[in-house]
Amino acid sequence: MDANLLEDVTISTNESSCERRKRSAVNRSSSEVDDCLEYRYKCPDQVRISWLQAAPFVYEASSNDNKSDEEHTENMKGIFPEVVTRAIARCCKIFAGTIPQIRFLERASNLTTLRRDLLRGKADMIIPVHNDEEKYGGSLPYVKILDSPGVILIVPHRQPIKEWKLVLNAVLGTWPVVLIALLMSSIAGVVMWVLVSITICCKKNVVQYLSKF
Repeated sequence: MDANLLEDVTISTNESSCERRKRSAVNRSSSEVDDCLEYRYKCPDQVRISWLQAAPFVYEASSNDNKSDEEHTENMKGIFPEVVTRAIARCCKIFAGTIPQIRFLERASNLTTLRRDLLRGKADMIIPVHNDEEKYGGSLPYVKILDSPGVILIVPHRQPIKEWKLVLNAVLGTWPVVLIALLMSSIAGVVMWVLVSITICCKKNVVQYLSKF
């Protein structure tokens, strides 16, 4: 009789423990595993992601031309890989109780290749995607991560230049014009000197000739 009561107490305790764990499932971290919970949804064992180089959103930290697809995952950097990896782990843990393996496939060469990987089933999702609609390609689910306000041009900061340096740079940049101006002024001065010298000599000769008579 005592043994039966002990079994009943143990079963009741286990059932109440499972109920408490089910109610608090949403608040647990995605790394916890609980076999007591029953999930309605199922996540795949792995999620294949095809990607296109678009720093700083998604890029590869180092070249992996001779490595397999799985080895790309450890070297993926940027905003999108971190957001997507955490989102998949969180959602699958809450709704399916498992965390799938994230595989970043080999980098796509262009947008056409990226789209073809998704449509032909080579990849389960693609990043990044530029789209303003709720469905990508008219039928595929699309999740917006962030809004891009536009293109930003980043240039190195330059120190202020003093006025005399600006003048010097302007003169050095136009030195052929300055040289031509100096040469023309010199030639004009020589011509004027020759004309004045000839005029003075002529006047002296005329005066000397008239003084003889």
